[in-house]
Amino acid sequence: VLYLLILSILLKTGLGFYYQYRSKQMTTPSNTVLALKKDSFNDALMTLVIIISYSIEVQFGWYIDGYVGAGVALFIIYSGFRSILDSSDDLLGTRPDVQLIQRMQEVLDSFDTPIGYHDLVVHKYGPNKVFATVDIEIDSRLSLIHAHQVIDEIEQEFEKQFNIKLVGHLDPIILDDEEQNKIYALVKHVLKSYHSEYHFHDFRIKRNNGEREIHFDVVVPTEVKETDQ
Repeated sequence: VLYLLILSILLKTGLGFYYQYRSKQMTTPSNTVLALKKDSFNDALMTLVIIISYSIEVQFGWYIDGYVGAGVALFIIYSGFRSILDSSDDLLGTRPDVQLIQRMQEVLDSFDTPIGYHDLVVHKYGPNKVFATVDIEIDSRLSLIHAHQVIDEIEQEFEKQFNIKLVGHLDPIILDDEEQNKIYALVKHVLKSYHSEYHFHDFRIKRNNGEREIHFDVVVPTEVKETDQ
């Protein structure tokens, strides 16, 4: 029986390393594979504890089976609870990986035609189905065909590098209106006077019955305590 337990430890440890290897090969880590990895290593650890318990009993005559069994049971309950939480993340959604976001931003920055981008949002459904949306700012003087081609190229690059279905929203930016450019610079100056990390996008000037309305979205860092007003 002792030899079978040792063999079980070796097999479970090898299986755990296999799951770990498979997880690293995936573009998006799978919580299911990670849970299997933990389960394999936990099985090997618990079997090792049983062998140690048996060895102590043989060597010193201490009967600690009950205590060890209770400890193993609590550990199994804890591991199962953690597995449930990890699996529920795929259903309820999780914060995207910071390194993945940085890599996605690097790809977006590598294209010359877009003026900028904002509102990059990542949606994760299950371990390997990831979708993303982003607003891509394009010079309004470009033809619609050219702008659409740029968006397509970015979406294809995301599919190639990350296996992510990206939906790019075209956001035309007017660059040849002198008055609008002056107002844009003024808004930027006013926002920066409040906080250096304030940013804004979706800047528009709408004319209604001779009156002008300025519209834009402000990006406020979480540490800023200013009120909306």
